[in-house]
Amino acid sequence: MKKKCYVFCVLIISMLLFLQTTVHATNYKVYGTDLTVNLDDTEWYVFTRDNIENNDELASVGLSYEYMYDVLYNNMAYMNACLFYEDGSFLEFFIRKTDISDIVNLSNYDSDELQLLAEKLANRAGSEKYNIYESEYKYVNLEYVDSVSDVSLNICEYLTVVNGDSYTFTFQGNNDFSSSDYSEMKNIIDSIKFRVDESLDEPILSSVDDSKSSIFDGVLEKAIGGAILGGIVSLFGLIKSKKRKNIDINDEEEKVDGDIQPEIIEADTVSNEPTKGKKEFVDKKDISFNYNAEKVKQQIKEQIASTISKYNIIYKTDLLKIVFGDISKQFEDSENADKLICLYYQTAFDIVLSEDNDTNDFNFAYATLKNNVDTKIEIHKYLKLLVKIQSIIDEVKKHIDSGKNGKGMYAKVLKKHIFKELNAYVDDSSDWNKIK
Repeated sequence: MKKKCYVFCVLIISMLLFLQTTVHATNYKVYGTDLTVNLDDTEWYVFTRDNIENNDELASVGLSYEYMYDVLYNNMAYMNACLFYEDGSFLEFFIRKTDISDIVNLSNYDSDELQLLAEKLANRAGSEKYNIYESEYKYVNLEYVDSVSDVSLNICEYLTVVNGDSYTFTFQGNNDFSSSDYSEMKNIIDSIKFRVDESLDEPILSSVDDSKSSIFDGVLEKAIGGAILGGIVSLFGLIKSKKRKNIDINDEEEKVDGDIQPEIIEADTVSNEPTKGKKEFVDKKDISFNYNAEKVKQQIKEQIASTISKYNIIYKTDLLKIVFGDISKQFEDSENADKLICLYYQTAFDIVLSEDNDTNDFNFAYATLKNNVDTKIEIHKYLKLLVKIQSIIDEVKKHIDSGKNGKGMYAKVLKKHIFKELNAYVDDSSDWNKIK
């Protein structure tokens, strides 16, 4: 009897453990492919070609059916999924497919044969980290950094061929991959199941010595890889794409003076955190959305004057970092964080411009760069920075004004993207950025 009870308890515990690890996994039969894959849809936003129409979750992140349709079909993608982290980083996932026909199934070849393919794919991608990954199927696994325009993304890619189609599973992120990222990626790849057509035969190799290497030429020629500048995260301003002209102004910048984009540097001389003893903008208990424009302006003016005096601030970019950092810290836990932080950022930005007589110059630069106005007047890079900041605020405000509740996500994206631009700015010997 004790043995039976023991066996029964073990079974119950095993079932509970199994349920804990699988209860959230949703099995997606990916339309237009021969595969299924598991993703935890309590954490991942998941969009496929057949689930984007009338999709409430698509609307909840501010994306339209037309936008996601273009992302998927224009990139030969059949799934776009994304996992957002609280620190503003993300892990994005794409499934892409294209016809190869030269070979049927990559898993039919031994690892030594596939190593040559891996080396060639790695050389094409500029990857120094590659291997053959074997689960139920064989994959070429690459890791590299892909830079498109001024955006650099870390890439972890798995490529295989099944039923004569090349499948590329691309994970991309804006930070180095963590151990939990690797675990997440491995679990997703291991969950993939293909409907393998056993009636298809591999092509017969000739007697030529290099036939086994040349048979992979079709994979090298047609396999899809690399970052996608679009998809779920692009609308939040984490990635710039052609579809977001109101943020991506690099083309206009090159027409002005062809400056090379400055290297991103760490601003370690000025803290982004609010300092002790500073006057809070509002009482945290009164965080309901009551925006008194004049009162806010006066509060921020006092804050700016106090910051300049206390820290002997010389540069306006340093001033903006401190003021923006204080605003984000003050309201990041509010249920109205998106609206409050966006409005306070805009107000602080306007005040910094107006108090140093930059408004007219900024307005000219904004109209010129945003509308691509033909001008022979050289626009200083400080003014270009201001246009970038205003463009980011405009974009985030547009989504907030549409009534979408980002639950603080828009505020985090706003801060992340603006601080990226501020930290990347390299000053020169002019007085543009100096507080007069």
